Amino acid sequence: MKNILMLGLIAVITTGCASFNSRNDTHIIQSTKEGRITYIMPENSCDNLTFGHSSRYYTSVSFNNNEISSKLVKYANKKMVSSTVYTVPFTRKNNSEECVISTSYPYKKQDSYSDPINKFLFSAPIYTTESLNYILLRNAKVSGKVSVSSKYQPASIYNNFSRALGHKINGSSNINTDSYSGKGETTINGLKVTFNLSISPYHDGSIVEINYKTSGLLRSNTVDFRSQIVEINKELTKIVNS
Repeated sequence: MKNILMLGLIAVITTGCASFNSRNDTHIIQSTKEGRITYIMPENSCDNLTFGHSSRYYTSVSFNNNEISSKLVKYANKKMVSSTVYTVPFTRKNNSEECVISTSYPYKKQDSYSDPINKFLFSAPIYTTESLNYILLRNAKVSGKVSVSSKYQPASIYNNFSRALGHKINGSSNINTDSYSGKGETTINGLKVTFNLSISPYHDGSIVEINYKTSGLLRSNTVDFRSQIVEINKELTKIVNS
């Protein structure tokens, strides 16, 4: 009798697994109440759009496919067991003053599992369009560069940054070349701006190169990087020549 019950149980499990041979469930979302999102950047800078990441969320941009992918992962026993991925298409439009990225529909939502059995053992992580909208608005970043020629010497400019930022610079100097480099952060328009700083002698003064990353100014469903970048250029140039 035990053997018969065991064989019957195996048959049920085998039949169930045979009927489920997919690790993915795909849903098409034609629209959301949150609406489309627009990113405004300086001309020819759309390719600089990125997203900040956390331990559970990962969001990336594919400019070849014109889509944004945002993934939420669920773990069990320190192993990934399932995930939910949104694929959001977008359009790009360049003009003489700005580059605009606008998301469009339909979104694709795909629930995936590390193996078919996990579809029964673990539900897909709950990732709503409201959460997706928050990440697309709040985690969007743009990188940029400021290059400034100055009449001041490298040491003076480095001290300008240390003084203006309250010594919040992790930097170093090269005595042989009289050059300086460092990392720092500041707040502009209430947004944190992180940057790498390089100062080198140039003729009778210096050349300063600053590579930065920033969030954009949020206005409803629009993220305005263009205005933020204008202010960054103004503020960093002011520190160089202060």
